Amino acid sequence: MILGVIFAILSPAVYSIVNYFDKFFLVRFKLEPVIIAIFSGFIALCTSILLVFIFGLHFFSFTVTVAIIISGLLTELYILPYFKALSLEDASSVIPLMQFVPLFILIGDYFILGEKLTVYQYIGAGLIIASGIVLSLERSKTYFFKPRKAFWYMLIACIIIALALLFFKFGVGIQNFWYILPYEGLGIFFGAVGLLLFPQYNRLFVTHIKKIPKNAFGLMVMNEALFITARYCSFYALSLVSASIVGALSGTQPLFVLLYGIILSVWFPFILKEVITKETIVLKLISIVVLFIGVILLSI
Repeated sequence: MILGVIFAILSPAVYSIVNYFDKFFLVRFKLEPVIIAIFSGFIALCTSILLVFIFGLHFFSFTVTVAIIISGLLTELYILPYFKALSLEDASSVIPLMQFVPLFILIGDYFILGEKLTVYQYIGAGLIIASGIVLSLERSKTYFFKPRKAFWYMLIACIIIALALLFFKFGVGIQNFWYILPYEGLGIFFGAVGLLLFPQYNRLFVTHIKKIPKNAFGLMVMNEALFITARYCSFYALSLVSASIVGALSGTQPLFVLLYGIILSVWFPFILKEVITKETIVLKLISIVVLFIGVILLSI
């Protein structure tokens, strides 16, 4: 139980680093998000081949194999509604909506997988989700709760991400964790190929991939390594605890984003400079306390 909680928290901690890398690529190298997504698909294929080389190729039932491949496919394809939402509104208004993912996982875990938590664990999950939302917002962003057009796109994206984790949880069962991972990477690769089937994305990829500086490729590979690490931590947690617990603990991601943002602003302001006010710090410190109470209740 404790090991599952540790890896479930480690996943958003690493994902938060990936978020800053993604922002760096978009600003510094002017990379289109779909370029990063397709690049990620090919890296996932290479990772799958490496895993097969190390652990061998293992076969599972048709249902399990399809569930894991679909999990990877959904992981890749959620970017379509996500970036559509970003094209409609600024990131500070869109990113907080990602906190619907833990909620959807809780619902799906209960009704689809039939896994149930204790009353204390549900209370803890609710506290984590609520504090995650507050950590993601500035107090002035009260219009976050109004259903705008971007809201509906992000709602679709959150449902897709939640389904990806639920499909993996369904497929992993009692299977060997490392043996099943190559199929998830294959699903991500299929998603990248699917994106390339869209003429506008195909032209964009062919045009921009030639313009990417050589030093950027090394950073992109390192970022993908972090992305894979975060994903595998989440998947390993799913093999140990329920999807509801993993989903709820993913709500700790805003805490790590906040911590990394403060560190960069104080020691590396040339990379990132966050606006940090006394009011914001007090509000978020309270949210952090509530978040840790939620983690403790979830771990009981």
